[in-house]
Amino acid sequence: MSFDTGLLTTYGTNGLGTGGAFSVTNNPSCGIPVAGTSYVDTTGRIGYVTSVTALGSQTAGYIGMKWDAAQGVTSGSDGDVGVAQATAPAAPAAPVAAAARVVPNRVDKVVYAKKLPTVVQTNSALTVLSVKDAAKLDIRTVTPKVCVALTRSVLLVNSGLCSVQIINQDTKAVVRSMSTTVKTASATVGSVPTIASPVMFKQASAVLNAAGTAQILKIAKAAKNAKRVVIIGHAAALTNVSEFRFAISRERANVVKAALVKAGVTATIEIVAQSDNQPVKTQKTESAQAKNRRADVYIFG
Repeated sequence: MSFDTGLLTTYGTNGLGTGGAFSVTNNPSCGIPVAGTSYVDTTGRIGYVTSVTALGSQTAGYIGMKWDAAQGVTSGSDGDVGVAQATAPAAPAAPVAAAARVVPNRVDKVVYAKKLPTVVQTNSALTVLSVKDAAKLDIRTVTPKVCVALTRSVLLVNSGLCSVQIINQDTKAVVRSMSTTVKTASATVGSVPTIASPVMFKQASAVLNAAGTAQILKIAKAAKNAKRVVIIGHAAALTNVSEFRFAISRERANVVKAALVKAGVTATIEIVAQSDNQPVKTQKTESAQAKNRRADVYIFG
């Protein structure tokens, strides 16, 4: 195994940090799939680096970096997670369909601050925080397979029970809890976005290929007059390293956002990393999981 390039993301006890570039060469000896070393950082704390080779049909391994938190510290970053590209050839990317308007765009201006509607439809969104409240409150989803928490609204993706909590940003206390039932049948409430066909990625990659770049241009055209765009990054489930799946899903969402901005999209763009919480396919095979390496784009008028 030889790692030479990859992605880096940080995490800590007080939330997530930003992504960055990462380069390392690490060669485990004697056929052992795991290698590690320790170091001392500039503050005198002991740190650790661990690398794991690609497993089975995977073409990428995992790099973990962490360091001992200072005594008494309860916030801030305390580790890194890297996605390291192995030297084996990558599997071909899944085909990318053209951007498609699958549902009519609808805008619901109601703020459901205290109670959600009893039933809502999939692929719609409910605003639950006013602009003023969003400055001091956050939204947390308890059911990430069904719904996604955004800055001011909840995006309802799959059928099932969606439960969300409104959190005080300062105290982290739960201010209130709300729930709704999501069904595929049409409903009269909620904003309905234009949904683009997903942008697909290769295994352990957040790099746009030619098909992905073409897809971005189609999405940018559809979002020309949009007010808001939501990008949800996803990952396959062929690794047991949860940090890896989160890191790559967030990087995919970031890459699509940057490409849309470069293509001229001026709307507010919000990204969400979903890891493997919302799979298209659940079978643990390469052909099935290839369909989960994607970024979904929702365009709101």
